[in-house]
Amino acid sequence: MKNNELTEVKPVMPSLEGLPQEVIEYVLGLVAENAALRVVVDGVNSELYGQGFDVLGWHLNGETEPLDNWFTDNGWGTPETPVTDAAIAEIKAQGVDGFADHMQSEKPFWEPEDWAMMDLAAEEAYKFAANLRAGRKG
Repeated sequence: MKNNELTEVKPVMPSLEGLPQEVIEYVLGLVAENAALRVVVDGVNSELYGQGFDVLGWHLNGETEPLDNWFTDNGWGTPETPVTDAAIAEIKAQGVDGFADHMQSEKPFWEPEDWAMMDLAAEEAYKFAANLRAGRKG
């Protein structure tokens, strides 16, 4: 620990720039599917875990056991998906960067007295995108 701060290394999505379009679409499709599967697993967890359900199983010889034991014994919890999280953060950050770029490109069409505000807004958008990439909320 440095300066009493917790530091955490987050995976970073590598650039897809220069790859064939079908590869980019495939990678982005995998990210979307993995994010959707994570939502399903989270939904199952929240609906079943901790709800007091009992199960019967052949190994129990007719006895019941709390379903929560099955979750615990099988490591079934909230999935950790750092690579998917990094890819989604990168996709969001690219959108924010695109918005900031657009604001900068529109600057000539604004009144000169508004340029400082446009620069500040774009600068904040770029900072926000950098925070997304770093795994922070903003």
